[in-house]
Amino acid sequence: MKTPETDDLAKNDTPVLVVGGCGYLGSHLVLALLHSPSYSSVSVLSRTIRNNRHAGALYYAGDLTKEHDVRSLLDKIRPRVIFHAATASPSANKKTQNHTNIHGTEVLLKCATESPFVQALVYTSCDEAIEIDPENSLLTEESAVLHTKKSNATPYQISKASAEDAVIKANCWTLRTLCLRLPPIYGGGDLQVIPPILSMMDQGKCTLQIGPNKKVFEHVYIDNAVHAHLLAAKVLLSIDEGLDLRVDGETFFITDDAPMPWYDFARKVWYAAGDRTEPEWIRVVPMHLALATASVNDWVSWTVTLGRRRQEFTSEGMARLRRGTHFSIEKARDWLGYEPLVPVEEGIRRAVEKALEGADEDRLVLRGKNTT
Repeated sequence: MKTPETDDLAKNDTPVLVVGGCGYLGSHLVLALLHSPSYSSVSVLSRTIRNNRHAGALYYAGDLTKEHDVRSLLDKIRPRVIFHAATASPSANKKTQNHTNIHGTEVLLKCATESPFVQALVYTSCDEAIEIDPENSLLTEESAVLHTKKSNATPYQISKASAEDAVIKANCWTLRTLCLRLPPIYGGGDLQVIPPILSMMDQGKCTLQIGPNKKVFEHVYIDNAVHAHLLAAKVLLSIDEGLDLRVDGETFFITDDAPMPWYDFARKVWYAAGDRTEPEWIRVVPMHLALATASVNDWVSWTVTLGRRRQEFTSEGMARLRRGTHFSIEKARDWLGYEPLVPVEEGIRRAVEKALEGADEDRLVLRGKNTT
């Protein structure tokens, strides 16, 4: 465990630790915590601490899966709250998923439970941890079902479900835990949502649509995701043993509360980036043809790379496009006081504006009849 690169912690009463605080969500959460008067100091545990740093936070290079690293850090900084936002990449292999998401979470929970300082832990889960309703009906926390090892799911999905289950089971009066289930997060600087959609625009694919575009999907803007985490920690720390309503040991869906078909979302992104495609220009590719092509890509990828690398166009992705995602945030509203701070249109505008900053304008502007 390396020593931090800033001074010792402030002697206030609510230090906080962000595990995975150099990632996209984690770094935005760190910034929000630094600006909050509720926390005396903000520490980060990450394998690498070179990226997404913020002045004022304490950065520790360490391994979540190593009990010595975690225990020694908790003894040093004495956090009252832990935000667990670390995760393996969805494209990582099964061994990495299990080691990071399952074993790493178990190590953190063990150390947090045994620490006399830690009182609350907020886990960042995701919508991929649950079985998606093929009918695209509205799911609540009560109706959603976690993946298990027997599920027909990816290693990432199963590992996130296992981690979420462990976090909920670890809840007790001395360590209050809860899980936030997030759909894909977008915003300025994200690498997973906005850039691939803009890349489609760059390739002239704004006129291409796979399937009927009927199933709705959920997203969450980065500021809204961070807001939910702050609310969760606040409520966990304020729990009274005599209260009838207890948020600890619970899961919550967090979204923009703006479900829409996937191509509707993509077209809002393209519009914000300057595209003006007319509806009559759109060509629809039947879903069954797209699934067949994706299945071939899966087979070729597995054969050539021996399963070590995932293709961008996969049957898993096509199946997700066919199913959609639709979640209720009423429980988060009622129990956490959550309301999206930024509406989806404004979130997209900000995200695209940030993505286009410094970009080669010619590369991102559509050519031909789509261009204005």
